[in-house]
Amino acid sequence: MKVDHVTSMAEVPADSAIFDGSHLYSGHAWLSFCERHDYSRPHHLVGRDDQGRILGMLPAYEISKEGHPRYRPGEALAGTLPESAHPDSRWFPGLVLGARTGNRNGLLDGTGPAAERTRVLGGLLDEALALAREQERRALWYLYLDAAEASRLRAAWPRAMPHFIDFELVIPVPESYEAYLARLNKLQRRNVGRERKAFAESSPELVRVPYDEDICPAIAPLLAKLQAKHGMPRTVEWLTERLRRQAVAMAGAGEVILLRRDGRLVAFVLMLRHGTGLYCISVGIDYELAARNDYFNITYYEPLKVALEKGLTSMHVGMGTAEAKLRRGAVPVPLWGLTETLGPAADIRREEVDHRNGRRLAEAREWCAARVQQPIDDLLWRTPDAATSDAADPAVRTSPATGGKS
Repeated sequence: MKVDHVTSMAEVPADSAIFDGSHLYSGHAWLSFCERHDYSRPHHLVGRDDQGRILGMLPAYEISKEGHPRYRPGEALAGTLPESAHPDSRWFPGLVLGARTGNRNGLLDGTGPAAERTRVLGGLLDEALALAREQERRALWYLYLDAAEASRLRAAWPRAMPHFIDFELVIPVPESYEAYLARLNKLQRRNVGRERKAFAESSPELVRVPYDEDICPAIAPLLAKLQAKHGMPRTVEWLTERLRRQAVAMAGAGEVILLRRDGRLVAFVLMLRHGTGLYCISVGIDYELAARNDYFNITYYEPLKVALEKGLTSMHVGMGTAEAKLRRGAVPVPLWGLTETLGPAADIRREEVDHRNGRRLAEAREWCAARVQQPIDDLLWRTPDAATSDAADPAVRTSPATGGKS
């Protein structure tokens, strides 16, 4: 296999078969969006056969600094790392593998037999390790994979250390709103009904518009308000520019629901469609103008109407605020990260990380099981090591919880 080093997704055909069935966050458009960043630059690795056909791809970014705590390894993996490995100086400069930003990640290892996919991934990872060593980077990391994909990656990257991070919340979308309600328990149905009724009686002004550059200046101030409330202050100008770049990269895939009252913009939700999934990427709200039930309706129920209308099968509502999402029918999907340390963090003990993984995964599963209506899916909650045998079987690649390719 020949490995090409490319510095832009523009050099990779968007219609390549490696993107068939990919997640939003491992799709060509999203990876194109990821390339603009003040402290990183893309350095993707593309594997080809002797005829030039693309066999697989390893997105990669040479990074010196990361502003978002969710994408800083020392912070994102803090629950499984010793305290000495938390500082950024143990990881940066580093090499990010997979999408640099997003609530999920995926592999671009083709659709061939398991042994072929492992060989392709292994060759690309060897090239990434050589690059990291040549540039004297301190670590490589691949974050936010589900157990099945983490297992496939681990099979090709035995040196890597797996870390349980958190879980994504995904609402399965059935054939009708009534079927959605039927999945909830009696108390949950009553609460949803009360929230929907109060919202309808508040005379909301709802408008759906395409996600394009024109809408970004209007929604950025509300996004800034929400992020500031959650401890992530950003300027309106910075967020406007980021939204614009995202809109250009995701051209035609996005839609925004705007909520107005008396002609004033109160809240919005930004949705991206990919395959059979609807991804709720951003929510913004003016807390001074919003009514009591505006947040839950704009975040969950109005996007659900869109997903039902379009015949989609899953609605991805991200990480965090898990209890509120579980009460509204979400399914938890555990996410893992894999790391290989080369510099000062190379003394991390695998047995210590494995012990913390087991404890944190068991605690998270118990917490979720007490709050979900449907039974916990054992396939989603296994460790990458336990699921390695399944990863060898191409048939074990679709999760009933997410309704998409795992």
